[in-house]
Order: sequence, then C-alpha cells, then structure tokens
Amino acid sequence: MVFIQYCHISGSSEAVPSSERIAVLFAQQYADSGGNPSHDSWQRVVDVYGLSKSLIILGATRTIMIGNIWGIAFSSFLSRLKGKPTGKTNFLYEISIMLSIVPFLPVAIVHALVAKIIGLPVLSFKESGL
Repeated sequence: MVFIQYCHISGSSEAVPSSERIAVLFAQQYADSGGNPSHDSWQRVVDVYGLSKSLIILGATRTIMIGNIWGIAFSSFLSRLKGKPTGKTNFLYEISIMLSIVPFLPVAIVHALVAKIIGLPVLSFKESGL
C-alpha cells in the first residue's frame, strides 16, 4: 500500500489520491489518539477497503509508529555523537529506546501468537462515555 508516502508533516491531504484518503485519515487519527482510534473511524476503513486490506492498513500504521519512535531516538543519538544533542531527549532515553527492541520483539511475537490463538480482537475501543 502506498498511502504512507502521502502523510505530510504539514497535515495537507491535497496530494493524497481520493482512493487512499480514508486510509491516510485513519492513520493520522490512529497516531493522534496514541493508538486508540474511534470505532467509527475503523468501521469506515473496513467499509471502504474490506477487512483484509484494513488489517494491512492497521499493520502498516502500527509499524510506522514504532519506526518513528525508534528513528527519533536513533537520530537523536547520532546527533549526540556528532556533538549536537537535540535537547529533546537524553542519552539514557535514546539508548533505552534503541535497545528495547531486544526484549520487546520476542515478547510482541509471543503476544501476537497467543492473541491469535485465543481470538483477541485486533483493536479494542473505549466506551464513548455518552
């Protein structure tokens, strides 16, 4: 899926093909909500793309979020090595994020397998409180 290339820091969606706009808006809402999208936004993605493609969109969105977290720490670490720390992070944070993949990746794989076996939903939604 190529919708990823259209996500802009500026938030502009003009370059996004109309066929991918729902996916991009979902990905933005997913990121903005810290991984807690609304049920309505997820249902709209499923209605437009079908469940199989929607799960791919969700997986890509989650992968990008993890990549961004790791990439920011890595970039800050490289800047620190060049003598230009960003000031937004510290050494301990950068190292801990970069090394966190070692214990968390196997745990995530086991979690995914167990969740699949026992049939946990891929997404859960909070009650709206209304």
